[in-house]
Amino acid sequence: MKKIFKKVSLVIAVILILSVAFLGVESYRLSKPENKGERPVITLDESYNKTSIKYKGLGYTVTYLVDSKIDPENSTITTHYIYSAEVRLFDKVLVGAWIE
Repeated sequence: MKKIFKKVSLVIAVILILSVAFLGVESYRLSKPENKGERPVITLDESYNKTSIKYKGLGYTVTYLVDSKIDPENSTITTHYIYSAEVRLFDKVLVGAWIE
């Protein structure tokens, strides 16, 4: 019984360490201004509107604020300039952000 408990706790600890490392690397990578508009490695959902682009990853959300125009002929959004980004953990805790 102790062997099973040790193995299960080891597996849980490894998964926890890997997920924290993944979130740390992703939030560091995506919260730098040099990586404007970059998508997360694993993107579960993405949404666009005239003022923002929002990507949902594994446990975090990346939101880019943009200046864009809507083409009236075919209703497509053209992004002209990305001026801000924020990375939030579980849509609550701000992990990293930048603004120009």
